[in-house]
Amino acid sequence: MSKTTRAALLAIMVVSSATYAQTYRPAGAFNVRDANGLIVGQYGHNTGQNYGDVNIIANDKPVIIRVTRTRLESDTLYFDGPTCNGNAFVALDPQSLATPAAFAPDGTLRIATTLTPSPTLTKSTFDQQFGCFDIVQTVSVLPTEVGPQILTRFTPPFSLVEGSAPTNNTPAAVPTNDRLLLGAIVAAIVLIAGLRLR
Repeated sequence: MSKTTRAALLAIMVVSSATYAQTYRPAGAFNVRDANGLIVGQYGHNTGQNYGDVNIIANDKPVIIRVTRTRLESDTLYFDGPTCNGNAFVALDPQSLATPAAFAPDGTLRIATTLTPSPTLTKSTFDQQFGCFDIVQTVSVLPTEVGPQILTRFTPPFSLVEGSAPTNNTPAAVPTNDRLLLGAIVAAIVLIAGLRLR
């Protein structure tokens, strides 16, 4: 192999490695995936508290739950009986557009049935981080219905994967890196062919 041919091949390798090392493209929506490849839901925003939001539909209602790499989380669930027994209630976040929901101790999602809170005497609360606590208090809460079993359906660790593409009707751009690589290959072929014809 001549020095010129070796130089042309080296040029192709350098250009191709440089063009594929640095890429950019706009991403569509992200989905949260569990360890078994099951999609939990669409990733919302990261609140800066070491977790993000997952958008799901539960009992035909829009619900947002939190996600970290190691677990799914929700807000506090209130009970009108001690030791997390009796009727379950959730608090209303007046700023949220989603239906309030929280995980019960058995992993089922409890979903608000109304958005009109009423003062209720509660006797215990359940929080995934701290468990069940007996505490008597009057809080303004919403009644709930039983939703799907979510915590045992999905297996951590959780990760992000690209979901659906954006729907803003912008045409897909041809990546610049592919044009550079194609140009380098064509130039190398022409150079090699020209050397062989001599």
